[in-house]
Amino acid sequence: LRPGEKRSVEELLGSLLLVSGNDAASALALGLAGSEETFAQWMNQEARKLGATHSRFSNPHGLPDPHHITTARDMALIARAFWQNPLLRRIAATPKIQVGDHLWVNENKLLGQGGVDGMKTGYTQAAGHTYVASATYRGRHLLVVLLKDTKDGKYQDAQNLFRWGWTHYRDELLLPSGAQAAQVQVRGGLRPFVPLTPASSAGIRTFLAPFDRVTFRVEGVPSWIEAPIEKGETLGTLEVWVNGRLLASYPLVAAGTVLPKPRENARPPLQDAWRRWWSSLVSLFLPSPVLPKGPASSGFSEEMAGNDHLLDLAGAFVDLRRLGIP
Repeated sequence: LRPGEKRSVEELLGSLLLVSGNDAASALALGLAGSEETFAQWMNQEARKLGATHSRFSNPHGLPDPHHITTARDMALIARAFWQNPLLRRIAATPKIQVGDHLWVNENKLLGQGGVDGMKTGYTQAAGHTYVASATYRGRHLLVVLLKDTKDGKYQDAQNLFRWGWTHYRDELLLPSGAQAAQVQVRGGLRPFVPLTPASSAGIRTFLAPFDRVTFRVEGVPSWIEAPIEKGETLGTLEVWVNGRLLASYPLVAAGTVLPKPRENARPPLQDAWRRWWSSLVSLFLPSPVLPKGPASSGFSEEMAGNDHLLDLAGAFVDLRRLGIP
């Protein structure tokens, strides 16, 4: 970059990703964060969010620094996040970019070969030749991370690893969509149990090698739950572990609705209405109860007591009209 030269963020990203433009990395950091130190702090915060907990970044361009370190696994986690950004993915897959009098040719020599569709090369004397590569084949996407490799050896090593991945890793459906993963006891419901399924419309899938060991863990599901229960209600979590590491977690939801049982001594509406009507009618011919004289602490008067049977009769009449009985 020349003094006073203006470039867009996308153009600077093109220089950074295709030809390792350290000046572009510094310009992006200064423009966004105000300083390289602040931008490096942002990098470390984002790395921790992605689970890259063994990396420490001290600058935006990657030039040697004793405190600037990473691991192959951390690079894979960062590369996966990188690949989920459409703009970064498009730039990394571009063979060359012309910006003014600048022509940037992508240094990724495997781009377009064997399904390789992007990512980044790197080199410093301290780190040696490094390479993060992405490839897609028959709908399967793999990432390769190589550290401390050689200039030409990194490409051959990447191709060998991709071939091994296509051969040995299989797309495995661990749990079909809607499959029951657990159940929970229901108290007071029309059904004694409600099945729980992962909240994933496509089921649970992953790539597995022949030696991979998959286990499921159900977390947070109560031993019982009171009805009613709505379909889709979250009642726990299903964790998928591969070789002792947590791969993914999915909410466990109720596969159906469970209504509460009707009350045991509840009468049918029609029977209850007839009972109230007949009882009130008979009570008209019986002596009215006489309340003791004195202050009515509850606000209940003798006059109201005398009319209580009529109120019952009127209430029963209303019940019968609601049931469609004239």
